[in-house]
Amino acid sequence: MGRGTELVVIHDGARPLIRNREIAAVIKGAREIGAAALSVPLKDTVKVIDSHGLVLKTPSRESLRAVQTPQVFKYNIIMEAHQTAKSRGFLQPTIVPG
Repeated sequence: MGRGTELVVIHDGARPLIRNREIAAVIKGAREIGAAALSVPLKDTVKVIDSHGLVLKTPSRESLRAVQTPQVFKYNIIMEAHQTAKSRGFLQPTIVPG
């Protein structure tokens, strides 16, 4: 990976039944704005709580999404993120050429 690589697509095995059109849409989004991820509307009700577990508010599900994979990044964006993480002492995953 490197020279000539435009995009990096990250996908996990938890969603093996993803549709081609979903992958294509995420790739298109990343080409347009630099990064994109598949997401779905939340079905669960989410509560924001304080340090004592008391409910502060209930955000509207209309503005919330559960992010899934694939996640697609322009090569330079994801590489810069990994380099920054490494320089700050975070573990950097091994990237295996495909």
